[in-house]
Amino acid sequence: MAVEAGDEGGELEGNPLLSNAIMYAELLEMNADLVEWNRTQLQQDDPAIPDGIPSDLETGWVALAPIPRGKRCMAISYQAVYDNRSEEPATRTLLHSRVKGKAFLTFPSPLPPNSILDCILDDNWHQNGVLHIVDILRWRGSDFVDCEAEFRFWWRDSKLSELPKFPLPNAPRSSSSQSPSSSSTPPALFPYPVYFTGVPYYSPPLSLPSFLQTLIPAARSTRQLSIQVPIPKPPPPPKRPRVKGKGKGKEQNANASMEVEAQDGEPVEETMDMEASAELQDEFGRDSPAVMSRYLQSKRVPTPPMPKTRAETASFVSDGILLYVSQASYQPGETPLACWIPAEPLPVQDQAIEAAPAGPVPSPLDIFQSLIYRRCVKAKDTLEGNGASNAGVIPQR
Repeated sequence: MAVEAGDEGGELEGNPLLSNAIMYAELLEMNADLVEWNRTQLQQDDPAIPDGIPSDLETGWVALAPIPRGKRCMAISYQAVYDNRSEEPATRTLLHSRVKGKAFLTFPSPLPPNSILDCILDDNWHQNGVLHIVDILRWRGSDFVDCEAEFRFWWRDSKLSELPKFPLPNAPRSSSSQSPSSSSTPPALFPYPVYFTGVPYYSPPLSLPSFLQTLIPAARSTRQLSIQVPIPKPPPPPKRPRVKGKGKGKEQNANASMEVEAQDGEPVEETMDMEASAELQDEFGRDSPAVMSRYLQSKRVPTPPMPKTRAETASFVSDGILLYVSQASYQPGETPLACWIPAEPLPVQDQAIEAAPAGPVPSPLDIFQSLIYRRCVKAKDTLEGNGASNAGVIPQR
């Protein structure tokens, strides 16, 4: 099936109703003034001053980490269509942009028809063919927008693990006129995504030490995935100039079977079957559907050979942590039911550059880690005051 991809300047026509239909997380606003603290200040701290982190973080939220970098989009798979070349059904999947809702990429996929997924198209998808699945809205006609977030993530991973192995596409031919060293961008190996992987999630209860020991280190790490990459075919040989026939040779060439070129450049002999009409009739000279079916089966275009592949490890740079209210349904647009904690520092506005302190600017993930550690110390002091054991409450910083 042919792939249609729109460039950055223009997209394929899409449904305007899909504009801002993705559940988009708000930036978690934390109290950065509480990052610098000591034990004396912590004991005299006013409990009415919030740190910005949800009070029910340990019991009421689902965490996704690491969030890969890429283009947020919505994947919609449509009913299986009939491909005349292979005579096999293939599901057509369209990726729609988050803001405008326009389709910018359509391709065959193993996703079942009538499914809608919240996705992130990896920044290097041309080299690794990966589409990250964040959430699930519909699967094979069943809607999940009213289900709780924790159930949706479990269903997402359960169904993605059942997808059949999808054949890899043929990699584009390597160009003979351009050497690998002359181009700064690597050649595209995938014309469309073929790997559908879910973003790792962590269900409640999530203790504060688990954030410091597991979740935050995962959000700072680079996730890796073993994949198979198609090997590009060598450039085709230069075409030989045709020699025009003369006299009888020209007539013989005209009466001979016609030659056509296949996609890989090899000549294929195409002949006319003069007895085709007779083969499609039964012994009484009538058109027979059974004979017609057998005839079409014998004339099917053979399945192209699988491309040669090599094993590689794809790496995905983290973009932080996503927090979802575990009992919340899927809400389109920007919503406080989901929070984003970026792993990189946010851009500083011109007005705040002069007021910013000297030194490196901490990222929201750095502030989040400091405030979580502050909560652990405060919980430890509370347990010590009550005479209870504080083992496991505060890990080593």
